[in-house]
Amino acid sequence: MKVLFLDIDGVLISERSFWQAQLCHKEQAVLDRRALLALKKLVEQTGAKVVITSSWRNLPDEPPSRPYLDLQTRLAHNGTPVYSQTPCLESNTLDRSDEIAAWLEEHPTEWFAVIDDNDRFANRPDIRARWIPVNCRYGLCMKDVEKAVALP
Repeated sequence: MKVLFLDIDGVLISERSFWQAQLCHKEQAVLDRRALLALKKLVEQTGAKVVITSSWRNLPDEPPSRPYLDLQTRLAHNGTPVYSQTPCLESNTLDRSDEIAAWLEEHPTEWFAVIDDNDRFANRPDIRARWIPVNCRYGLCMKDVEKAVALP
């Protein structure tokens, strides 16, 4: 299986789309259309499944939040449905790379990329090496797609 570990804020919600939502007095930030197109292209080119790493994840033992359900619906309509999410590991010493490592221990993969706008991978250099840093101003774009596709 191939996997895209996907953050939301700064990746699918760019600064541009966030401020557009504010100007339109929307309660919730809007997913950036260009970022969604780039995600669709990335999934098509790699055949990867989307695994959410973002704080948008559904918390264990709680019903899914409305924003999470809306995100799932929007990604499904984009042709990039949510396959899974990483576990929420609460600790001052653990970072997002530990959550990804925990997910990988349970799910064999042949290839993965980490799409995030922040470096949260200090604990696991092997996972950090597969991180595609996204500029939060623009969100996921085609140059990020090219970098991810080029990962061995």
